[in-house]
Amino acid sequence: MTYLYAALLCTVNLLWLGTVLLGLPGNWLIVATTAAYAWWRWDGSRAAGQQEIAVMTLCVMGGLALLAEGLELAGGLIGSKRAGGSRWGAFGALIGTIIGALAGTLIIPIPVVGSILGACGGAAAGACVLEYASGRTLTPALKSAAGAGAGRFAGMMVKLGVGGLIWMMAALAAFLP
Repeated sequence: MTYLYAALLCTVNLLWLGTVLLGLPGNWLIVATTAAYAWWRWDGSRAAGQQEIAVMTLCVMGGLALLAEGLELAGGLIGSKRAGGSRWGAFGALIGTIIGALAGTLIIPIPVVGSILGACGGAAAGACVLEYASGRTLTPALKSAAGAGAGRFAGMMVKLGVGGLIWMMAALAAFLP
């Protein structure tokens, strides 16, 4: 029965991992689901480090989820700055990402595609608009925009990759107690 429960945990966590592409907090959902599983399977006669899923494993998973969020958020900012953008471009990339992800999800009703295009396009548009509004000419503003869009996409892929690592940690902990 233990392997059936572990397989169910892995399946649910795999679904949560897929939500990362939608811009949802899938990595945090993996951590929360695994923590609930660990609590449910807790054996009071064993030490915390000897549980089916150790507390330290959950702490590492949470730390990785936090790191992934930071890297995803920084993607557009770093992309804009690396392409020669100013602080205004970086700020525009951040605001544009949020607005673009929401708009892309609503306007482009294709699952995953709308969210990704919206977030990347929003980062690019936000960087371009604020760069141009701050007095830069169109060419450097567009260069900053391209960097912000590419950086945002890279940040999303890094978050997905870290989510895969978190998923693997949960799976190994559940199957190899």
